[in-house]
Amino acid sequence: MTELIQNSITCPKCASPLTSEIFSRTRDSSCPHCGLVMTGRLFPRFFKPHDEQTNNTEVTSDNESSCFFHPNKLAVSHCSECGRFLCALCELNIEDKIICPTCLEKLDQEKKVKTFTNRVTFWDSIVLSLAILPMLFWPVTLVTAPLTLIFIWRHFKDTKQYLIPRNRWRFYIAGLVAGMQITGWTVLAIVLLDKL
Repeated sequence: MTELIQNSITCPKCASPLTSEIFSRTRDSSCPHCGLVMTGRLFPRFFKPHDEQTNNTEVTSDNESSCFFHPNKLAVSHCSECGRFLCALCELNIEDKIICPTCLEKLDQEKKVKTFTNRVTFWDSIVLSLAILPMLFWPVTLVTAPLTLIFIWRHFKDTKQYLIPRNRWRFYIAGLVAGMQITGWTVLAIVLLDKL
């Protein structure tokens, strides 16, 4: 039990690991490292492995802690950001941390969670547009055709998962169109050089 506490709970001031003595006393204790005076109480589920717990367990006695968001549900963990007790329904495992829904929303707004994507760039559509639209003003294709091939080379292997699955056919068509434009410019350049 002591090893579990030392690996899990740290002092809120100096972040040093705390011993089980602080949690077994009924009066205030001080951190052995920084001297912060505190009283520690742990809910009984803290010492039980998570896989033994059921998802919809109700609180049956006053000795058990309840979920902050669902007062009738038994707490199975705590939020690593704010410390709120959470039931199995509310605990979210994000980037190897248990986070409550409120903290997740806050971290997402502050863009501190790398797991979520707030903006998606569809490079396949951009590349296809870059290859086809400049043909309306064909002299521009002298610049846009090589740019299209560069973007295809840089973003062809992007393995993003989108809500709607994306295929690479736009990359293939854009590459074919850009290749034909470059070939046309090359032929035009050769013809002009022969006339000189």
